[in-house]
Amino acid sequence: MVLHGKLPFQLDPFNVKEMKPDQIQYEPELFPGIKYFVKDTKICVTIISNGKFFISGVTSKNDATEIIYSFYLELSMVDHF
Repeated sequence: MVLHGKLPFQLDPFNVKEMKPDQIQYEPELFPGIKYFVKDTKICVTIISNGKFFISGVTSKNDATEIIYSFYLELSMVDHF
């Protein structure tokens, strides 16, 4: 299942990568967004700097909601702009 949505703010990929360097990939030469790999799962959240995101590998909308909500909370605690 693949789901998509939009965060209510834009992101600075470099600041976001510092949150979880072991789980987040950002290579601007190859792709303009970050890839967040949820630990111990096959779930990947791709987030573009304008706030749009795509979640792949989830099996239910509830799983996706939990993942994006927890990531949103983490972003709200750091300087993500």
